[in-house]
Amino acid sequence: MRGKVVFQDRVNATLDWQSDVRFDNLKYVVYDCSGVELIEPISSRAKESIAISTIGAALTSPRIKVAVVSPDRGLASSVDAIASLTDDRYPAHFFPALSDALYWSKGD
Repeated sequence: MRGKVVFQDRVNATLDWQSDVRFDNLKYVVYDCSGVELIEPISSRAKESIAISTIGAALTSPRIKVAVVSPDRGLASSVDAIASLTDDRYPAHFFPALSDALYWSKGD
């Protein structure tokens, strides 16, 4: 993701990987937001929308890890909030560097 990211961008990104034909074999997802200049704050209602789609997807493919990369520490609280709304169905973690996210995502 690059530039300004609004709520619908995040929803679209989530729905893209959840509807991919390879979804059943997916092991990890990395949201690389390191090039994002501005991330629109996520409202409580928006977090709930993402959580609802994630809970449904987790019933189909429960082994996916989600990594979010960004220098913006404010995004970390959104990642944690969404994870808590989904009862941590997908392990989701925040990383300041892509290399750290990939290392965590690919590990067992």
